[in-house]
Amino acid sequence: MRLPLPRRSPLPAQAASLLPTGERAVAWVPLADGGWAVAGPAHLALTGPEGEVTRVAWDDVERGAWEAGTRTFTVHLGSPAPLHLVVGTDVPGRDVDGFARVLRQRVEASVVHLVRRTLPDGTRVSASVRRDAEGGLYVRTSPGAPGSPAQAAVLEEVLREARDAVGLPTA
Repeated sequence: MRLPLPRRSPLPAQAASLLPTGERAVAWVPLADGGWAVAGPAHLALTGPEGEVTRVAWDDVERGAWEAGTRTFTVHLGSPAPLHLVVGTDVPGRDVDGFARVLRQRVEASVVHLVRRTLPDGTRVSASVRRDAEGGLYVRTSPGAPGSPAQAAVLEEVLREARDAVGLPTA
């Protein structure tokens, strides 16, 4: 006997319209503030309580995390302040799980190659080759601006290694 798979909650038309034309919603969760977080193949779309819409390409997302205790997805972008998406308490676990899975898959799919180093002072530097929605490759470094000449030298080495690994120009 086959058991039916649990179905996710339906996506309201208002939330479906958050993604660019032609992009279908893959996963979604309603937020505690009345907004929505909608994941498509190329973008994460968010709406706030006032109806403001934010679209973020997956290659702009560095990482994401789920904190079950506070029911919060934290989405780290290249900017200093991450996005904190608090999910409503009445949202079924299957919807949260589905959104978390898509968040992870889309971020991982945008990373082509990653090179990391830890400096003697414990500072971590990295260069990730990312694929944008059109298939183009570019490199993002972390930290974006080196804090010291030693850090700059290691960051330059990591950048060169990442570019070389995928055939991008190293000079």
